Amino acid sequence: MKQLILFCFVAIGFSLWGQTSEKVNPEFVYELPFKSGKTRLVTQGYMGKYSHEGEHALDFRMRKGESIYASRGGVVTNLFEDSYRTLLDKSNAYHANFLVIEHDDGSYSKYMHMDYKGILVEKGDTISTGQLIAVTGNTGNSTMAHLHFVCYNIDENGEAMTFPTVFSTKKGLAALKPWHFYRKPKSRE
Repeated sequence: MKQLILFCFVAIGFSLWGQTSEKVNPEFVYELPFKSGKTRLVTQGYMGKYSHEGEHALDFRMRKGESIYASRGGVVTNLFEDSYRTLLDKSNAYHANFLVIEHDDGSYSKYMHMDYKGILVEKGDTISTGQLIAVTGNTGNSTMAHLHFVCYNIDENGEAMTFPTVFSTKKGLAALKPWHFYRKPKSRE
């Protein structure tokens, strides 16, 4: 009976928190968006039913005020950092602070839930992979401090089409899964 309950919990958990069963394009490898040498938990994966339905997005558990680093270089095209509201404050609950970086192939990376005034770059700035760009917070549709990360392209109708990504980890290239810990390799500086 315990095994059946555990199986049901795991099956429901992966459905609720998302999974990585889709093919990813290894043409572009992304860096983990936190400090080199650190390990962080992915709390929700692609297509998670909690809040990622229809979206290839990842949630990294990070403490408030923790540094966020660019997973891939590009140009800052959009940002918002004036919200201090969380999900618990029902007015403007969806006003999450965010940062968007456009890459040289026309795709975008979006970082969300940064702290109030927690973005450390400006619109139009050219960003390098691994550059410090912001600090984590708990703004918008968020129940705890974390980083929501998503990559997307814009289709011919102007709609964002998210896609799964591959990351460089201490153990090699990986398509990240929920409820797994990942360590960022130490930089070679």
